[in-house]
Amino acid sequence: MLQTCFDDTRGSLAVSHCASEATRADLEGTALRSNYYLALGAAGALLHYLEQEQHMILVEGTLHVLYVSPSSYMHIDIASIQALELVKPMKAATQGRKGSSLFSWLNHTKTKSGAQLLKARNLSA
Repeated sequence: MLQTCFDDTRGSLAVSHCASEATRADLEGTALRSNYYLALGAAGALLHYLEQEQHMILVEGTLHVLYVSPSSYMHIDIASIQALELVKPMKAATQGRKGSSLFSWLNHTKTKSGAQLLKARNLSA
C-alpha cells in the first residue's frame, strides 16, 4: 500500500464520510486538538484498502470509531512478565505435564508466524 494512503487529512475525510452521527461529532470536537492524526491516517488507509482491494462498499453513517489512548493500557516490566508467567512458565514441566503460561493457553494458532504475532501483540499492548 502506498504511503500516500496514510494521509491524516484524507483519513479524517474518509472516516467522517462513513461515520455515525456520534462518531462524526466526536471527531469534529477532538481530532483537531489532539494527537489523533496517526490513527486517522491508519483508518483512512484501512478504508482505502477495503474499498479498492476488497471491493467493499462503505455506507455513510455506519462506522463507529472509538479512539483509545495508549495511556489507557497498563505497562508491565520484564520482571513482572516473567513472574506472572505470561509467556513461559518459571518451573519446568514435571511428571510429563506440560508447563502452562497465559501464552500457551491463548496460542491456538496454526503457524509459527501466527504464534509470533500473537506473542508480539500481547507483549506490546
